[in-house]
Amino acid sequence: MAMEQGRFRRKAFLVVALGSLVLAAGCIGDDLTEEAPEEPGAGEEATVESSMSWWATDCQAVFAAVPVEADALEPYLPSGFTPLTPEAFGLPPDFQGDAVLGAKTAQCDDVATLDGSEPLAYGALWAPVEPPEEMEEDAALFHFVAWDTLVQDDDTRDHLHGWGLPVYDGHAGMEGFAATPAGYTFDVTLEMNGDTFVFQGVANAPEEDLSEPFEYVDFMPGDDGLAAWEMTSETTDLRAGTGVLKVPTGHWAEDVIGSEDTHAWMLADEATSFANGTILFP
Repeated sequence: MAMEQGRFRRKAFLVVALGSLVLAAGCIGDDLTEEAPEEPGAGEEATVESSMSWWATDCQAVFAAVPVEADALEPYLPSGFTPLTPEAFGLPPDFQGDAVLGAKTAQCDDVATLDGSEPLAYGALWAPVEPPEEMEEDAALFHFVAWDTLVQDDDTRDHLHGWGLPVYDGHAGMEGFAATPAGYTFDVTLEMNGDTFVFQGVANAPEEDLSEPFEYVDFMPGDDGLAAWEMTSETTDLRAGTGVLKVPTGHWAEDVIGSEDTHAWMLADEATSFANGTILFP
């Protein structure tokens, strides 16, 4: 599952926008459209692009983080990855456990696709981790493992499927998201691969620690190895609070959490961005 050290130690790889959550560049058509390679000449080999740009900007977004037992989460982590504790991830003291499982759901004004960009939803299951030393990205504030991920665009999803990645069609139900004078209330969903996750809660406290732009990496286990989604999180008015995360009956997340619904630390923002991202394929 390991990838070469050099692929994760690029010093200048992201610049602006939260959260993975994402296909950016200055010229969308030129950077995202993958042209068929020319016929190789004698003695030459055809090459395959091993990365692609990705972004999702101006997203109405909700994040849930649930303390769990490391023994329950570790079977789903790639070899050599260690879960961060709730304390190390920055959860309040009343959230006890020795690992964290999270989920995010977002409706974005602009999400990159293979042939352009358009308003789309985004979401994923994730866990903060400490990766093997050779995979650490010095510039990243956090490293995550990301599993099931919502990719609505058919062509982009098919392309990622071609690399063996667990991306699915679905929907982010954000109709229950509301800004209030104090912050946000929400009763929203993440729907993908026939499963529905429900996020319910209130987020009123300004979240200063994560309000500045920061770089992070989502490591995604796939059929053909480990991909890395490198990106930058940017928020507009990020608020923290508490609520409930409900997971689908029979989903592997239920086994990790130990129940279908659980108390969760919540983050919400009316305009989060997952910016200047690059997906490095296995």
